[in-house]
Amino acid sequence: MGGHPGGEIAANVVAGLVPASFTGQSVDELEAAVRAANWAIRDRAVAQPGLEGMGTTICAVGLLTNGQLALVNVGDSRAYLWHAGALNQLTQDHSVTAELIGRGELREEEAAEHPYYGVLTRALGVGPDVAIDRSTLAVDQGDRIIICSDGLFNELYRAEIASTLAGGGDVASVADNLIDGAITHGGHDNVSVVVAEVAA
Repeated sequence: MGGHPGGEIAANVVAGLVPASFTGQSVDELEAAVRAANWAIRDRAVAQPGLEGMGTTICAVGLLTNGQLALVNVGDSRAYLWHAGALNQLTQDHSVTAELIGRGELREEEAAEHPYYGVLTRALGVGPDVAIDRSTLAVDQGDRIIICSDGLFNELYRAEIASTLAGGGDVASVADNLIDGAITHGGHDNVSVVVAEVAA
């Protein structure tokens, strides 16, 4: 979480714990790994002065043994699915402006000017428990999953993200092109992007 102490530390706790705890059995297992990470962040914050209130967002996708994908998210990092030439957002942002948009009280194009723009309603590490959005997803060979921070989608419209994916290339090239596009459009925040393709 930008603007809070220890955000990078919290993110590193999650990045180490969640993959190590997930074996592909179920979305329940992935959710449990995220809950364990939430506790680990809080324990670290209590043990180390100056890290009170540290937290992070998470958006994670794991391949299940049955060939489906498990998806969990907390905060405003997103997952998209590129399937049959169409881009679909798989997650909902947990932010004040996203909730206002969802209730019809704010238009999407007005969000960046709202005084609470960027304020999260959920994050890992800030409370003893956390509400985690979770789902499973059937995918086809050639589908691509994009996981990204708000540094990408705050700079590029969805149509621009889709256009980059439509341009083809391997997953590393697509990720690089998305990052370059976000930086070209202003690069006002850190840009993190992962692109994965479903193999046979």
